[in-house]
Amino acid sequence: LLGCKPAPPAAEPFVPKELLNAGEPPRAALRYTVADGTTTTSTLSWKVTPREKGASTVSISGLEMLEIKAVAGPAQVDEKEIGYDFEIVDSKAVAGAGAKKKLLEDIEESGAFLKGMGYFVAIDELGNIRASRSDQKTAEVPLRLLWAIYNAIDFAYAPYLPEEPVGIGGSWLIRNRLKLYGIKMVQEATYTLVERTDDEIVLDVTFERVGRRQVVDFPDDDALLEVESARLTAAGRIRLDLKALGSNANVTGRVNNVVVLVEDGVRENRTIDEDFELRINSTTKFQEAGGKAQ
Repeated sequence: LLGCKPAPPAAEPFVPKELLNAGEPPRAALRYTVADGTTTTSTLSWKVTPREKGASTVSISGLEMLEIKAVAGPAQVDEKEIGYDFEIVDSKAVAGAGAKKKLLEDIEESGAFLKGMGYFVAIDELGNIRASRSDQKTAEVPLRLLWAIYNAIDFAYAPYLPEEPVGIGGSWLIRNRLKLYGIKMVQEATYTLVERTDDEIVLDVTFERVGRRQVVDFPDDDALLEVESARLTAAGRIRLDLKALGSNANVTGRVNNVVVLVEDGVRENRTIDEDFELRINSTTKFQEAGGKAQ
């Protein structure tokens, strides 16, 4: 009987990158070609709107608006990597109308606190992260704000590029497993090349991030988060100069989560259903061959 017992189905392999369509000829490789000393200044802004006004819906972020101004660079380039510092130089946050007093104060104080937060990252010519380290201030930023910032950077600020040459209509999929503040998630982003002029490209993007049923313990806050389901979907357009460290983008999306927050022994059911809009505007100072900015 044991010998006849069917074997459990094999788990599907996790493929981090997949070319879906090579696109129309002519096809060419997409590669970041950032020069040493390049600096990109970006404004990233979010607008959040609950889908049901006056309902019991609670925003996962508590935000109505978040805006940050960040500087990436100067780039440090060698044969294998493009390294740069990313620092928030100005920021502000506005809490939603339904936010409780404590949350409202926390968000507005945290928005100002973001100023000076940053990290160092090194990427290869495809945008793959080879090394990264955050400063101490990042560890002190509230999760609701970090989520918003990481969502933008993950799929819109510096998109991953395919290994294979592609033409117009070419598309590729990027998969990641994440663990952000203990919350496990899987995300997929699909990019489609719609325009290219030399080093400037235009991409359409669709994005999905899913968190399965799980319990996350926050011992420092004496709190538990029971995640029943979590889903974020988004779609938009990205304009990217491959010589720059950041993009121009416009993305809209939806967050739909069902969670239970256990804080100080009190259980609070939260159903989050909100729309968001993300805009990124970037300007770049490039370095000429002689080292002069242009």
